[in-house]
Amino acid sequence: MISRKPHIIGKPFPLIEAQRKLTGRSCYAGDEKPRSGQLYARILFSERPHARFQLHHVEAARSAPGVAALLTGQDLATRLGAQVEDRELLATAEVLYVGQPLAVVAAETPEAAEAALARIQVTYEDLPAVFDIEEALQGRVQVHPHWATYRGTDALQGDPRRNLAHTLRFRRGEPEDAMARAHVVVEHAYTTAPLHHAPLETHGAVAHRRGDQIVMWVHTQAPFLQRAVIARALKLPLNQVRLIGQCVGGSFGGKVHVSIEGLLAAIAREVDRPVRLHLTREEEFSATFITPAMRARIRMAADAQGRLVALQAVYDWNVGASVDLFLHQLESVLLAGTGPYVIPNVSIEVNAIYTHLPPAAPMRGLSLAHVHWAVEQHMDELAERVGMSPVDFRLWNLVKGGDKLFPHFVMHATGLESCAWETTKAIDWHPEAIPTGPNAMTGQGMALGWSPILIMPGCKNRVTIQCDGEDLCTVIVDGMDVGQGYYAFITQLIAFELNIPVEWISVLPTDTDAYEPEWQAVYQNLLWSTGRALLRATQELKRQVLSYVSEMWEEPVTNLDIVEGDIISYATRRRMSFRELLERGSGQGAPLVFRATGEYAASTDGGALDQRLQAFAATGYAAEVTVNMKTGHFVITQLAGAVDVGHALNPEGVRAQLKGGLVQGISTTVLEKMEFEDGRPISTDFMHYPIATTADLPRKLYPVVVEVPQSTGPYGARDVSNHVIIGAAAAIGNAIYRATGVRIRDLPITAQKVYDALQRAEKGQAP
Repeated sequence: MISRKPHIIGKPFPLIEAQRKLTGRSCYAGDEKPRSGQLYARILFSERPHARFQLHHVEAARSAPGVAALLTGQDLATRLGAQVEDRELLATAEVLYVGQPLAVVAAETPEAAEAALARIQVTYEDLPAVFDIEEALQGRVQVHPHWATYRGTDALQGDPRRNLAHTLRFRRGEPEDAMARAHVVVEHAYTTAPLHHAPLETHGAVAHRRGDQIVMWVHTQAPFLQRAVIARALKLPLNQVRLIGQCVGGSFGGKVHVSIEGLLAAIAREVDRPVRLHLTREEEFSATFITPAMRARIRMAADAQGRLVALQAVYDWNVGASVDLFLHQLESVLLAGTGPYVIPNVSIEVNAIYTHLPPAAPMRGLSLAHVHWAVEQHMDELAERVGMSPVDFRLWNLVKGGDKLFPHFVMHATGLESCAWETTKAIDWHPEAIPTGPNAMTGQGMALGWSPILIMPGCKNRVTIQCDGEDLCTVIVDGMDVGQGYYAFITQLIAFELNIPVEWISVLPTDTDAYEPEWQAVYQNLLWSTGRALLRATQELKRQVLSYVSEMWEEPVTNLDIVEGDIISYATRRRMSFRELLERGSGQGAPLVFRATGEYAASTDGGALDQRLQAFAATGYAAEVTVNMKTGHFVITQLAGAVDVGHALNPEGVRAQLKGGLVQGISTTVLEKMEFEDGRPISTDFMHYPIATTADLPRKLYPVVVEVPQSTGPYGARDVSNHVIIGAAAAIGNAIYRATGVRIRDLPITAQKVYDALQRAEKGQAP
């Protein structure tokens, strides 16, 4: 009896790497077994935010016991950057932030490396520094006075005299005239604090010079991007830098760009032995990337019928000492800066401002979550002013399929409306505040959001699948699994398309040497891009297999199929084990090997930003909060989050991502903040940088999966991981307002801020 393989697309599918992780066999940074002759690297970091400096006793450090190599900026004056080289690999004469690398050493033991660095004396001549957006824009102190000489700045719209690294603008209609005629106009400013990616696994890697090639075993999210940046900084051909991806213990965007990896490659080039570098927790907090603080200034207007008529928004980002890492996010902010609403008259300005804080890097979808923190509180206030419910007002103005949002982009079908209904239904929506105890009021709030799936220019994805008798089915991909279930998705799709057992399939570690040197891979929205490449590869491999058997059986290929690991003929009922075919061939020669490659590169003809826009992901949040009106202490009692994934290929995986987004949304809304004192980080461990634990979670969490298929996605699916926290902060902020009548416009929301706002309201003071 011939039967079809059970349908596994859209069904729960296990994470194939879960067993290795649970049993401790996965190799995270710090788990690497010592290689023969291995050296240990340590880094000397700046302790001042802005200063001229000199290093003394460097030669004494070089000659210290156990030292194999030591480099300073005098030995290696070079710059780093994917698009804009506004970072030095090692500082040469001046430091721009606390945590900037000054020297790197490789020694026989970690202790010997530390002892060598301790011999170096650093003298500083402190210089004026700027840390916040407004002070930086005054231009009294320039962070990058030589900005125009850096590679890549010619493509930016910046003004280094005002520390303005880059500006993007979008305009539609006549917002000034529409504001003047509007029935109601609301204007406010909102701010967010700088945050840290805070992965459980700190940055670490191993490097070894083999001949003229530096081989690196890295725990990074973007090995091809990092290879290009490292090779250019060290003035090496791309084929002389090889990165092999290892297990990643959390990234959230913090392990996309080159951090310590460039220093490790530089010191490994000096010796003929493997070198390991692994940051401590304190170094992770004080010497890697942070997410930028934001200031949003927003004016929104509506007519008497509750239609949005105009928006003017300026989004300022404190990108610290480098804009390079955040350029892609600025584009996303420009595209999504209106929120998911039809507004005929729009002016949006997005600015990146240099300061003397550590370089900024994107964190998941947090920059867009911060945009919606502002827009969605504005929406609630406008709804109240025009006399509509928060839900009805949003639905009345919502973007819908067919709306032409940009010159080259028409909105596709979207689940925004379903996100609104499903999340509010989950918490039993009631917009009015309810007394729930002595001095306690409970309120509910909601928010919607959208996030662009934007393809980086020049990037693409490739998948190669090989079926043979020895390894059965091996897969080479150029993306990395950073905990989002990427390898499980690859396995699931191949098992479905080729109709073979999951156990046959092995995803090989990502290796840049498996691709040509110039290859540039997509590192986000991998389901979208890798999924399409996978479909092409599986279709071609299946064609090869069935064509071979068609000749062997002398049957039309249209009669044949692969079912549950067997090749069968629907016409003659013949059956052959695919595995046996691979192992034994046709009996007339060597074992067979079938190999197929699929590529996907999004069309970006014309180069306009909206031509790189593939789709929008839709999200919705609804929150319930109980507030003590005397103390300001509040508890989130319910939180529902929804995301339109197009088609949930692995529903349990999607729900897990959503639950993670709910938790991270709570954490970044009410707990997380990088604290600095005169540019020096004082949040250097989890005692001083708290993240959410089970004690901080609501009694009820509702992950809601919405499916409105995307015609251009694999099986109608969209990505989910970068979008799931968009809307959480605004929903919680709106719920607090409903409970208390006071609005918090600065993240994180704390009990102290709520208490202070309540006190001001009681005294009749302006919020």
